[in-house]
Amino acid sequence: MKEYKSVKVFLKENSNFEGRQFEITVDGDMIKSLLNKGCVYEQKGIVFYDDRYKDKITTYGSSTGFHDTTEPIYLILNSTDGNSASDTYKIKVDINNHLRLFIQPEVITSFTKETTPKNLKHQFEYGVVIGRNLKFCLKKEKKYYLIFETYDYAYGRPYPDGHRSHSSLIFVKISDKPFRNSKPQVPESPMYFGVIYS
Repeated sequence: MKEYKSVKVFLKENSNFEGRQFEITVDGDMIKSLLNKGCVYEQKGIVFYDDRYKDKITTYGSSTGFHDTTEPIYLILNSTDGNSASDTYKIKVDINNHLRLFIQPEVITSFTKETTPKNLKHQFEYGVVIGRNLKFCLKKEKKYYLIFETYDYAYGRPYPDGHRSHSSLIFVKISDKPFRNSKPQVPESPMYFGVIYS
């Protein structure tokens, strides 16, 4: 098994892996939590649903309080290009805003306008009928699907010639269902949904 200290280093050496789908498992330290069920990474927060989507847990409305764990995790990736031991890779992922999850959530608690905490009652003034505290968890030994994707963006004020500075991010997209034509079949978790870099 070949180990890499970051996704960036891995892709620099294996650029042909970008944009392709791979089956993976994840490794790392177990999260110490009463609600933990073998998770090495999780995102948690509250999502609010109006009457149209109250029965569709993965159709996300407005959200609040989302946060994630910060310990690094490891991707265990087996290349389909060969069968030797050198085709298995262990890649460290430092947790930051580059990780994108497309997995089914677990519902921790649900609440209505009558049972919601006082600090969240204002959310129900805009057609919301139910709120759910959701958890998105990556578990050891469970099979996932992965795509590495580079996102290029411009930032800062334009130079006199009109050009702007450019940079890029590597997104690590993980799903519990296969991607179809590089597109996820499960909605993205609300953690970074709609974030724009510019």
